Amino acid sequence: MLNKQVRRILSWATVFVIVVVIVSGMATALGFLIRPRQEALSLNISPSDTALCLGGKVAFVVEPSMPDVEWAATGGTIDAAGLYTAGELPGDYEVQAAGPGGERGRALVHITACTPTPTPAPTPTPTPLPTPTPAPTPIPPADPQGDVAFYTSGGPVEQPPPGLDIQNGSVAPDLGIALGSPEGLPAGLAEWVQEGEAILWIALYEPLPEAPLMNIDWLFVLDVDGDPSTGRSPGTRPINADLGDEAAVGLYYTLEAGTYATFLSIWNPAQGAFVAGPDVVRYWVSEDRRLIGLGVPLATLRQEVERITGVTLSPDGARGRAAAIAFLAPEPVADLYPDRPTP
Repeated sequence: MLNKQVRRILSWATVFVIVVVIVSGMATALGFLIRPRQEALSLNISPSDTALCLGGKVAFVVEPSMPDVEWAATGGTIDAAGLYTAGELPGDYEVQAAGPGGERGRALVHITACTPTPTPAPTPTPTPLPTPTPAPTPIPPADPQGDVAFYTSGGPVEQPPPGLDIQNGSVAPDLGIALGSPEGLPAGLAEWVQEGEAILWIALYEPLPEAPLMNIDWLFVLDVDGDPSTGRSPGTRPINADLGDEAAVGLYYTLEAGTYATFLSIWNPAQGAFVAGPDVVRYWVSEDRRLIGLGVPLATLRQEVERITGVTLSPDGARGRAAAIAFLAPEPVADLYPDRPTP
């Protein structure tokens, strides 16, 4: 009886052991199937194989790029950014990278006993300095200061009105006026010029008044062909007593209007007087109001003079004078440039 019980117990024990072994094997197999594989993914390091001289440097990167890569190296040092510096012993060495997810990669470094070529420091690009704007060249005085005189009698004026005393102008000492060439203009005036214009200018010793206290003209009286036998006869007007006049171009101010305006006048031999031409003259005044510029279309001037006076304009042969005239009582006062001839 006892032996039967023992045999029964042993039989159940054997069955239990077999069941445990089977269940354990199944659990192991099932766990292998359902658990993700823990094998690390590989990292590609670039460059994967490189050669350096003693002390040479190279930057390693991982592909694909990822944050928090840990670097390790033999034969030299490597920083957190992957910059490797070769040591002082030649040989074959290794650089290793480890990603945050256990990814790993390696690269080979061959260090030889050579001298690395120094990387030249970049030449700094010099900061361009602004080009200084040259100061305008002062207009040299060509007409004496203080030579304002009574217009008809020629006697001196002790206290001339401001803005009347001429310093210089676009008239040569021989009275030549280059109507066809706007070259050599004072600073600031050249930018104002329009194509096809004859440019005339007057420089003053004192600024042009904003609102003069009298009627004043600043003008050029022109002998457009340089021939005193044509146009208005010499000696019939104080400005060009030695020339023949065909045209006048100017700027004027009147108390009645209270404004500056321009004019073009043409000598009409049939009427024996100057007549008004077309309103085509432009004017310019410098910031310091010491320079006056006048622009008249050369083609219009040529056409009007020929139509009314019968004289052909010569751009390079024209002559004349500049004048500033203040109409005071009992006699106007004026400055002429160049001065009129001495009797």
